[in-house]
Amino acid sequence: MAVANRVACLFLTPKVGHATLNENAFLSLAESCLRFSPQVATREIEAIFIDISRCEKLYSEEGLCLRLVALASRFGCGARVAIASNAGEALVKARYHTRDPLQLPLSALSDYVDPFTYDIDTQKKIREWIQTLILLGLRKVENFASLPSSALASRFGKESMEIHARVRGELRPAWPGFRPRLKIIERVDVGDLQTQAPCAMLEFLIFGTKGLVDRSVARLRGSCERASVVRLRLEFEKWSTLKSHYREW
Repeated sequence: MAVANRVACLFLTPKVGHATLNENAFLSLAESCLRFSPQVATREIEAIFIDISRCEKLYSEEGLCLRLVALASRFGCGARVAIASNAGEALVKARYHTRDPLQLPLSALSDYVDPFTYDIDTQKKIREWIQTLILLGLRKVENFASLPSSALASRFGKESMEIHARVRGELRPAWPGFRPRLKIIERVDVGDLQTQAPCAMLEFLIFGTKGLVDRSVARLRGSCERASVVRLRLEFEKWSTLKSHYREW
């Protein structure tokens, strides 16, 4: 039994008074989307794609849209969600907030080139032949989709053939893999230090932290990686006078 292709696009729209997400926050948001499907892809710091073709028994599409908007809100960012049969159409529907991409102006064709990446040279070429199409009397995406594909290659090159096929739903872009950031967590229990002198406690913490760092760096070196962000967290007993019971740097 064939499975219908369904792709959800989470298009980020910064809230008023909030800055756009930085790269770390965007990757964290993309990693959070893995709870909905193992097939996730990203576009710059702008959109996240989720392949939900085999998830119809887990949740409804309407419920997924609401959950994705709520998830983006937790990161302080607004979002629009659109679902379509391929990533390009889903991106266009989410960006322009429309249900019928064929009624959009020809400028929307630039998102069909490659919904996962943005190439400056290719986009420049696309804008040039879009201007030519406008001079020929074409105004909407549906006018471009109705053109015979045989006449496009000789005038506009292979890119126009690929975009034409993607607009008509005959060609899907290759799905890039999303690899979550590697997280290495090491911890040590310092035990009961109440009877120790303050200087001894501090010395123990220094040597204990050094051991954690050495093990973490060794694990990173074994994977040919290096740390981009390092977080140190000290957790205290519940009876501590500190309100949060932990300190973090």
